[in-house]
Amino acid sequence: MWDSSAPKAVNPASRKAGTRARILIVDDEETLRDVWQEALTEEGYWVETAESPEAALGKLDKERFDLVLLDEVFKAGPFDGLDAFRQIKRLCSSLPVIMMTGYPDVEENIARAIKEGAYRQVIRKPSTVAEITRIVSECLAERSREE
Repeated sequence: MWDSSAPKAVNPASRKAGTRARILIVDDEETLRDVWQEALTEEGYWVETAESPEAALGKLDKERFDLVLLDEVFKAGPFDGLDAFRQIKRLCSSLPVIMMTGYPDVEENIARAIKEGAYRQVIRKPSTVAEITRIVSECLAERSREE
């Protein structure tokens, strides 16, 4: 399901791949989702958000994405970020996932996710838009080279 109302600007990494990358941001902090969605959209990405792993899995079951930005800590629900990462990989094994965290006490889960296939760079919250877009662009460029 491609949204024709998606932004027309194209990020250089996306341009090389010949298409705008579709990103799913999964975080329970609405303000963060909104700010990052706007920033990445301005960079030329097509961005959707989900407030929980359950909502993300529902979207991933129905739509194609090129990348997921996944928070490690969710205040409500049955999943933490590592559980959500594993569920996402079961559903879409080749989909790159970048883990995000604002908590230093979840480093063990982040390390496990990376060992199990999450992207090697982590987005630390708070983070600048420049840092986020750099990591996203690098991840998508690597994926493009691998394909």
